[in-house]
Parts: sequence; C-alpha cells; structure tokens
Amino acid sequence: MDRNQAYDILSDLITLGFKTFKANVAGVPIVFKSVNLKELYLIRLSASEGDAMFDLFYLAYSVFMVCGESVLQYPDRKIIELCEFFGGLSVQLVNSLISQLNEMYQDCDKAHKYIEGFCYTQHAQHMWEALHGRLPNCVECTGIAGTERLGLNQQQEYWINLNRQMADEEEYDRQFKFALLVASSNNPKGTRSLRAKYEATRNETKDYQKRIALEGFAKSAVEWDPNGWAVPVDTAEELVEELERQMAGKKDRHDLFIEAHIKQIQDEIADKDREQRRKYEESKKNIPDLDGFQRILTPDEMKSRFNRVGSKILTRNS
Repeated sequence: MDRNQAYDILSDLITLGFKTFKANVAGVPIVFKSVNLKELYLIRLSASEGDAMFDLFYLAYSVFMVCGESVLQYPDRKIIELCEFFGGLSVQLVNSLISQLNEMYQDCDKAHKYIEGFCYTQHAQHMWEALHGRLPNCVECTGIAGTERLGLNQQQEYWINLNRQMADEEEYDRQFKFALLVASSNNPKGTRSLRAKYEATRNETKDYQKRIALEGFAKSAVEWDPNGWAVPVDTAEELVEELERQMAGKKDRHDLFIEAHIKQIQDEIADKDREQRRKYEESKKNIPDLDGFQRILTPDEMKSRFNRVGSKILTRNS
C-alpha cells in the first residue's frame, strides 16, 4: 500500500468513521462498512469467536445501508433482523462476505501506519478547522444519522489528540514570543540568543512534519535486518520501533550473539559448580570414619588394657 492509497482510506475513516464496499447479497443491495474496536467489543459480548453466531453478528454490525437506506440510526432493532437474514444464507456466501470484510479491515490496519503523516497534510488540517470544536462522528459533520452512536475509531482518536497537541503548541508559541518581547527590553542580547535557539527547534519540528506528510510515516535511518547487527537509535520514532520489535520477540544477529554469550557464561558457571561438587565428594571419601574408633570398651577390654599399661609402667620403673 502506498501513501496515496493510505491517505484515501484514512480520509474516509476520519470523516465518515468507516470504510465501505458494496455487495449484492441474495438479490439485496447492501453497503458494508468497517467496524471499530468499540463495535468489535459488542460483537464479542454477543457471541464467542469461532462460533457461527459470531460471524452473523459480525456481518450484522458491518451493515451500513440496505436498499439505499441507512440502518445506523436504529441499529438495536436491525441487528437481530440482519442476523436472521444472514443466517438464512449459504455457508459459502457467508464465508465469502467475511473474507471481504477481513480484507477491508486489513487495508484499514495497513493505512493506520500512515496516520501521523496524514494528520500533517493540509487536507487533514482543513478537516480539523471545519469541525469548530465538534466531534468528527456527529451528524452535522458526517451528514449521516446514527454515526454518533458508533463512537470514535482509533484513527479519529489519534487525529483529534494530535491536533489538540498541535493547538497547544501554537498557543505556547504565541505566549513564548510575547514573553520574549517583554524580556527584550531588559536583556536584548540574552533574548536574541534564546529566540534563535527556540526558532531553530521550532523550524526543525516544522521540517519534520513536512517530511512525514510527504513520506507518510517516519522511516528509520537504518532498516532493521534480522541478519544484521543492532545500531544505536537517534530519534524517538526509532526508539518506538525498537521497543515494538523487542516486544514482538523479533531478534537480529546482535540479540542472538548476546543470548549465546550469556548462555556460554551460564554454562561455564554450571561446569565450575559441578567440578567443585565433585572435588568435595572426593575429599569426603578420604576422611577416615571416626565412628569405629569412638565405641565404648567392654569391662574385659578395659581390664586387659589397664593391665598392659600397668605392666609397661612397672617395667620402665625397674
């Protein structure tokens, strides 16, 4: 998927809240839409994944229009009717519709990679200015009754948060420049230095936004290679990619080298421990058994030993 295709999909996901495709199902013209995470949560509450009812609910929640009429404004009443309708279709037709919906969902998921670049485009900025503080899923913005009941999808949430962040940055920029203007009367030289540093950072941010808008997403300076060695990360985007790669369990040559080195050290420690245990066991075998020399003598043995000692003493004295 290239940037233009992704931007077209993101435009629909943000302005309408979903992506659509048309199909003629058993002679009935139906327009299907992509479901968001909130709708998917409701589907999972209605049925377990893998069950036949889950597919029926998935199809029912994915319907946007039937015979040219939107079903979004009264979904609660239509869900059961749509489940009954899809339940009367053949298994092959249901599976075919599910495959098309999954393919559309995968396209939306691929396009999400370009969401940051799309938010920096002039088109996205004009869309934000047209809201005037309203949510993008309101009927005044979409022109479709019932879209406000769908909630916000993840692309809309990201777009709103990023635009609010940029609005805060613009306000900070105005306040900071006003503070510099006031401070310049007392310390012109220090103000010029501070202004130059601020403008350099500000211009760097704007250049980054323009570059991302053209490329679609932040590309790493060095592409990750499972057969290559790890390289230092220099930007926040590269750090996020590195953390995502580690959380996913992907390992490159550097990771495998470190794991092998740690295992080698652990094996050496285990070998030394076994050798020490072996030497200890051998040393125990060389210690005499003292139990045989510490038994109590019988009266006859004591008398015989006493007589021998006494006779030696008498012989020595004579």
